[in-house]
Amino acid sequence: MKRFLIVLALTFFVFSVSAQTESTFTYSEDTILAPASRADYDWFGSPCLSGDMMMIGGSISAAVCGAGSGAGYVNYYVKNIDGDWNFIQRIESPEPEDCDHFGSDIAIDGDWAFIGAWWDDNNTYTDVGKVYRFQKVGGTWVHTPPDLYCPNPSNEDMFGVSLEIKDGLAFIGALKDDIGRGFESGTVYYYTVTSPGTLTPQGFINAPSAMGHDAGDNFGSDIGYYDSTLVISAYRDDSGGCAFIFRPEGGSWDCKQKITGSDTEFGDGWGEGIDIDRGIILSGAFLDSAIGMEMVGSAYAYTENTSGTWVERAIFRPADANPYDYFGSRVSLENGVAAIGAFKRDEGTTDGGAVYFYSVNKSYSVNYLAGPNGSISGDTSQTVNHGDSSATVTAIPDMGYAFIDWSDKSTDNPRTDYNITSAITVTANFDTVIINIPVSDVEIIGAADITANNGTLQLGVNILPVDATDKTVTWSSTAPSIATVNDTGLVTAVANGDVKIMAAANDGSGEADSVDINVSGQTIPVIGVSIFAVDTIIVGETITLIADISPYNATIKSVRWNVDNSNIASIDATSGILTGIAVGEVVVTVTTEDGSKTASKKIIVVAATSVVTFANEQFKIYPNPSAGTLIVENKGISENADFLVSVYNLSGICIHKEHFKEYKMSIQLRSGFYLFKISDGLTESTRKIFMH
Repeated sequence: MKRFLIVLALTFFVFSVSAQTESTFTYSEDTILAPASRADYDWFGSPCLSGDMMMIGGSISAAVCGAGSGAGYVNYYVKNIDGDWNFIQRIESPEPEDCDHFGSDIAIDGDWAFIGAWWDDNNTYTDVGKVYRFQKVGGTWVHTPPDLYCPNPSNEDMFGVSLEIKDGLAFIGALKDDIGRGFESGTVYYYTVTSPGTLTPQGFINAPSAMGHDAGDNFGSDIGYYDSTLVISAYRDDSGGCAFIFRPEGGSWDCKQKITGSDTEFGDGWGEGIDIDRGIILSGAFLDSAIGMEMVGSAYAYTENTSGTWVERAIFRPADANPYDYFGSRVSLENGVAAIGAFKRDEGTTDGGAVYFYSVNKSYSVNYLAGPNGSISGDTSQTVNHGDSSATVTAIPDMGYAFIDWSDKSTDNPRTDYNITSAITVTANFDTVIINIPVSDVEIIGAADITANNGTLQLGVNILPVDATDKTVTWSSTAPSIATVNDTGLVTAVANGDVKIMAAANDGSGEADSVDINVSGQTIPVIGVSIFAVDTIIVGETITLIADISPYNATIKSVRWNVDNSNIASIDATSGILTGIAVGEVVVTVTTEDGSKTASKKIIVVAATSVVTFANEQFKIYPNPSAGTLIVENKGISENADFLVSVYNLSGICIHKEHFKEYKMSIQLRSGFYLFKISDGLTESTRKIFMH
């Protein structure tokens, strides 16, 4: 059967309400939607807006329950390119029964929809309520179990009377649930959307008794959620209906404020419909008797001020309102559009119901001012809706001046402010233009060789042009081990050699200069000394001790030798030649002329009979000096003899040990002086080897 929409154009009114300079609330009445397919007592008027989709429930009046009616239905609409709502599908209850009130409230989450049937019965409880799941498949909504049931069921809980899904959270009201503040006090169950269409229970919320909530108030009448602000109404509160505003805090929902209408009276049903979006809370008082009409109904709008308090901004109703329209029985608010149900609006039927559409916005004044020496291009005084962006403006400096920043320290230019949630007034700052003159040439002056020990040399620079903006330079040395340079150009000699000193302009021009300096006459001090020698000599044997000076390139390498007991061994103080005199131990000490650095070594003098020195023809070590590989050759000794070859460094540490059973062996060593000791266990011989 072909269905038609009755869309009545209404007289266009725009109302504006300001709260000091914080924001402006505006609303204007647009159209009314009343499908021709409605029947008497349909109570069509439970809207749910979701982008370009909309569903409206007709939950069927309780007046016809028991007469084969009251099951309820939902109409699905899609907005066309002209902004009109096209009817697409009528969604029926999967389990139609009298007075289930399917379509009492609706929540859409992408391709999933949740539809309440708040008077649904089950096998155990009467009017416990239920929420049906639907999925959009190929453009058609299809019932997709499992459905949702009250977590703590009992008679007349009315679970599903209100629904909200947004930002991964879902809320379902059970306005007569008793688990909170007593009989029919009401409860809201909340869930997380763990996957599309899947709601996982997280707990429940009750109104705070400290704010005057009592049994019978029906907390959970309707629910709205936006940007971490949760609003839940209790339409039977003694005040005539109220709503509680919650925010998440510490893993729970913390109630921040209780609101109601400024003129609300007992029985007004304020909060039967409620929603929040883009800084606006919209609540319907469907039983409000105003403008001389019984139960005509009213809508109340609230915005949050800069101190975080929600304040009433407007009360309104349709221009063509009639008694008993129940305007405000349900509301849906999204992106500046308010859909407000009037359950009992006739429009060609008796209590068939209708939905009014309004444009509602919370807007802010956005002002861009120009300070001295400049101007602003673009709209300097704007009115921007909550969450929207401003039109782009550009700060234009006068001749000889430059834009610096805005008074809020932003340096964006051009400038656009995004997601505006408060009034903005900023001033563009301008200042005199600084003309940058780059460096064109750097010349180091005062270069000369350094010949004095630890000598210094002060260098300077000539910068061209003379009026360059930044005439500073950075000094550097290519060989700091030979000479260093500080940030003023002072060169200090460290060691003999050649070094390049550089000066580079700091202005980014890339200009630089360098000079070569020869450093001579530098004395390199001795920092240490060690003795290179064998541990044992024979009475009557003479050896030359070696003083190993650090660093190797020290300027003065002269040393003096002495022994602690000249009766055991004698030493030439200059050459370091040591001669064994008698059996015993002697400590040899060497002292450097530069710095008086010392080192000592204990040498044992033994009797001549205890060590036999092999004749040169008995073994041969070659080449000496060697470039890395030494050959040790057995000459004239029994081929079955077992010799131990030991290699010592100048510190007397054995670095290599190997048994020599063949005629010939090779040993790899690094450059330096070494002592070779060859022993068969009874006799031994020592030789000094140089590797280069």
